[in-house]
Amino acid sequence: MNSVSMFILLPESQPSNQWMQSNEPFLKEDELNRFVKELEEKIDVIKIEDYTGYYDTDNILNFLDNYEILEDYYPQPVKNRLYDMFLSNSFYDWNKEKTQTKTISYTLYGQKIENHTFCEIAHRQSIDAESRFILLNHYAHSLDGFIEISFNQYTYSISSYIQKQEIVDWFVINRIPARNFHIIDKHGENREEERLVNGKLVSPLRCSEQKARELLQTAIGDTKAELFNDDTKKGYYIIFRYEGNNPQNMYHGYHVSYTSNEVPKSIKERLQQ
Repeated sequence: MNSVSMFILLPESQPSNQWMQSNEPFLKEDELNRFVKELEEKIDVIKIEDYTGYYDTDNILNFLDNYEILEDYYPQPVKNRLYDMFLSNSFYDWNKEKTQTKTISYTLYGQKIENHTFCEIAHRQSIDAESRFILLNHYAHSLDGFIEISFNQYTYSISSYIQKQEIVDWFVINRIPARNFHIIDKHGENREEERLVNGKLVSPLRCSEQKARELLQTAIGDTKAELFNDDTKKGYYIIFRYEGNNPQNMYHGYHVSYTSNEVPKSIKERLQQ
């Protein structure tokens, strides 16, 4: 079954190759707190997405080396914070299900690289071309944009991003399954007025089905059951309701005023950013 996988890389105490970066800029407590907080935010902003997360044990242990001797200075050891974060978000150590092999020579810019997340992502892409793979580069490496790993006479391009919005935008395009929208009678389509249905006023869908489908792709929320967006053209928020576990990943929706309590304050603040 086609799926989405996200891999995480962190900077290292002893960079394992020429492209990996040092964690030295994050040794001070305030910088370390910022580092961890940013990573938490990057993971949190895609909590409504369907994906499997992976980390590399060797990369994590290398990152932690510099902090082992400083652990007494931190009120909450960074090791605990990281593993709590990964466990609570159901991340897995890809080393336990490694697909890359020692019999294959992997190269990056013509230089050999082995036993690395770069190689693992490329190898998984070679096995499953229909699935999607993304690398969350949390200040880990110096390569920009796409990373090209070659092996067995083929080259595989890895999508690698460091900024939170870049990751969000990637999921909009590469989400599996894509979000789908359809009209339901009680909300209608291109309707301006509320209507009485079974004794209750029902909010209208003020735009077309196509426009609603477009807004759905970038809608946000705290759970996938209820998503929100700002239809600035109409001057209303639009609310999307998930129709339960279904292969089509289907939603329906309707508009509400900017003063509506149906849209949480925290969501309104995010939509205004």
